[in-house]
Amino acid sequence: MTALMAENTIADRVVRIERHCAAAWPAIHTEELGGWEMRFSPGLTSKRVNSLNAMMPDSERFPDILRRARELCSERGARCHVRLTPLAGPECAPTLESMGVFGVDETRVQMVDLAGRGSGGSNHVTLASRPHEGWLAAYAEMHGDGPEARHSIGALLDRVTMPQRFASICEDGRLLAVGRAACGEGLAGIFQIMTRPEARKRGLARALMSALLEWCGSNGGKHAYLQVEAANVAACSLYASLGFEDLYRYTYWTMPLGEQRIIG
Repeated sequence: MTALMAENTIADRVVRIERHCAAAWPAIHTEELGGWEMRFSPGLTSKRVNSLNAMMPDSERFPDILRRARELCSERGARCHVRLTPLAGPECAPTLESMGVFGVDETRVQMVDLAGRGSGGSNHVTLASRPHEGWLAAYAEMHGDGPEARHSIGALLDRVTMPQRFASICEDGRLLAVGRAACGEGLAGIFQIMTRPEARKRGLARALMSALLEWCGSNGGKHAYLQVEAANVAACSLYASLGFEDLYRYTYWTMPLGEQRIIG
C-alpha cells in the first residue's frame, strides 16, 4: 500500500490501528487478560466493544485467557464473543474450532493515504464536534438498537479524548445519513457511516465520507482507516472508489452458552 507507514511491519500497523480504534470507539469497561482485552459495553450491540480482543498476546496462553473471559461474561450475563485479528496468532482459531465454534461476520480493515486529498465535501453535510440527541437517536435507530441505546452510545463517545467530527445529512427536518471520524497522532478512524434504507443510492454516504476525510486530512491525519463487513458489497465498492485498500481482516467467534471444556 502506497506510503502506508512504510517504516513499520504489518504487525506494527495492525497494533497501531487496533490501539487507535480502542481509543476512538472505547468500551465502557475493559479487563486486561495477559495481552488480551475483554471489553464490555452494556446497552450496546456492537461486538467491537463487547468482545475479547488480542493486543499483545501470548498465544500459548489462549485457552486459559478464554476460560477467564468466559467466566467474566458469565458473571455479567453476557455472551462471550472472540474477535480474531492477525494479532491473535495461528493457534486460536484451531482451539475454537475444536470446540465447535466458527468465525462469522468477516470484516475488512482498510486504509487510505490522505496526502493531497482536496475538497470533496458537500454543503449538504453538517459537521459537529459533539453528537446531538438527533444524531445519537438516528444512529441507534439505523443500527437496529432501541431508543434507550442512544444514552449508552453517548456515554461511550464521551470517553473519546481525541478530536472528533459527527457528520449528518438532514432533509425536511429528518436525518437521512450519519457518520463519525476520530483523529489523533496522524491516524484517523471512520465510524458509524449509516444511511436510511429509503435514502440509499443517492450518494449520501459518499458525501459523508468525503466531508469526513477532508476534515481528517486538514487536522493532522496522514492515513484514515475503516472497518467494513466483507459481505457489504455496496460499501466495499464505495470505499474502493475513495482509494481505500485492505490491510487485514478479522472475524467474530461466539462461544456457546453454558459450560464447555476448553481444549488445548
